[in-house]
Amino acid sequence: MAKNLILYSFSGYNEAQRNQIDQIAPRLEDGAVVLLEDAVIGSTQKNSPYQTLLNAKIPVYCITEDLEARGSTIQQLDPRITTLSYGGLIDLIAQSIRIISWM
Repeated sequence: MAKNLILYSFSGYNEAQRNQIDQIAPRLEDGAVVLLEDAVIGSTQKNSPYQTLLNAKIPVYCITEDLEARGSTIQQLDPRITTLSYGGLIDLIAQSIRIISWM
């Protein structure tokens, strides 16, 4: 369970938005980030734009349905990113204390 759950939907290549989340997410107590919608773009790249979050050891989740809808597969994901269905997202939201919608 994450106390602070960030739902992030901007493309990983939207540098302005990603820079902000890279700065804020590590400061949150017991935080996690869920990549959904266009945010999954870039999550399968060898030099993923999410390296700052992953290197900070913040739990990062990726919505499977959004990943597949954009032509990528689970096997392409960085192993530090956990896959999550929309049903799993609902469970994660229900367990979190605060939801931060970054859409």
